[in-house]
Amino acid sequence: MDHRELKSSEADARGIMFATCSRAALSGWRTDPIFQPYFHETGSIVSGDTPDLIRHIKETEIDSSEGTVVELKTAEDFRNTMPAVVLTGDFPGWKGWLSKTGAGWVHAKKAILSVFTEAKRLGVTFITGSAAGDVISLVYEGGDVVATRTADGIVHRAEHTILSAGAGSDRLLDFKMQLRFFMEPDEDQHELKICDEHPGYCNLVSDHQCAGGIRSVPFAKQQIPLEAEARARNFLRDTMPHLASGPMVFARICWDADTPDRAFLIDRHPEHPSLLVAVGDLEMGPCRCRQ
Repeated sequence: MDHRELKSSEADARGIMFATCSRAALSGWRTDPIFQPYFHETGSIVSGDTPDLIRHIKETEIDSSEGTVVELKTAEDFRNTMPAVVLTGDFPGWKGWLSKTGAGWVHAKKAILSVFTEAKRLGVTFITGSAAGDVISLVYEGGDVVATRTADGIVHRAEHTILSAGAGSDRLLDFKMQLRFFMEPDEDQHELKICDEHPGYCNLVSDHQCAGGIRSVPFAKQQIPLEAEARARNFLRDTMPHLASGPMVFARICWDADTPDRAFLIDRHPEHPSLLVAVGDLEMGPCRCRQ
């Protein structure tokens, strides 16, 4: 799709930037020894099972000039994209497109550990542990952020503070009611991850210290909403019916501090000049940020 964005007469600066960064990041995942072992370039399938959705995909997401794109018209076409035991469904009404290259998945945990190891080798110091590494608050002086306080009571002063705590960011900073509704398979345990991908949920609690008096916090339970499970199982009935009634061994909601367009939000805080906020980009981070 990034190639189409560059060729389109409607291409704008943001689309061109996204396409350029995506290609640069893909090159890095393929070649950089810090990241390459954890990138699996399996290709990807974009598909739909209703006429409107299929039309939307064809018009907005498929570039027919790309020689690596294969149209999937029948259930057999879908099944042939993977080993025989994986896709066993009838795919009723489905149509899709397979991109053989330029897409895949990243083992996020292993990639982050690889970066951690390299950073330590280069001299970065990490403070970790249940108390020493647990930041409980930002420290303010004169309207600016000057330090962080950890659970062991120590105040860590700094000229610049970067807040990049994912879903935990809201615990440390008031995001002023910027609420947004909102995978990696475990290759070592041979687990298959199925995601009910949609805008998601908010879990609102009272907090009079935040703008609006409420904030959304993670719902830390080993369960998912019943409607989300139903959608996931309906998908499996069409594609992998032999798994549709199986147990969910690790059901979780993915909580994040995302943005409406799922792009990064990296900027100085408008009220605290020494604080840099780095959040967002739930799904596209590997496509945009390698260096």
